[in-house]
Amino acid sequence: MTENRTNVQTNNPPEILGAGHGKRGAPKGNLNARHHGLRSPRIIEAQRRILREETDYGRIDREILLAVFQTVMVNSTGATTRVVLRLQARLARLMRIKYGVHLDDLEALENAARRVAVDLPLTKELAAKLAAASKEPPAVLTTDDC
Repeated sequence: MTENRTNVQTNNPPEILGAGHGKRGAPKGNLNARHHGLRSPRIIEAQRRILREETDYGRIDREILLAVFQTVMVNSTGATTRVVLRLQARLARLMRIKYGVHLDDLEALENAARRVAVDLPLTKELAAKLAAASKEPPAVLTTDDC
């Protein structure tokens, strides 16, 4: 008897991982996350437009402010650890670019985070406008208390 990777009892081909609908997530071809999710180009562009119109910050400052907003939003919604870590890594990367912090210098990165909280305040009004663009209810999103 030749050995192949089919089920001998039913003669069905083996299951291919990732084909069709898996155990978790949306069915293959579902675009809801692209249109309504955190990384939706429509939502991100709307939030960038709001930051351009409402603030006089430069591009890197607006991106840092957007990353702060997204990180706080995701933390308040109880998202998965992987999503939170990716957003925090993006925020850290943007702060390292802006302030010239070396990858291994954690103390300088901590100082950069303090400077971001002071230099780029996320006001309640701005947070509410950004949240409205993503159709998420504004939670406690401000850095006014820093």
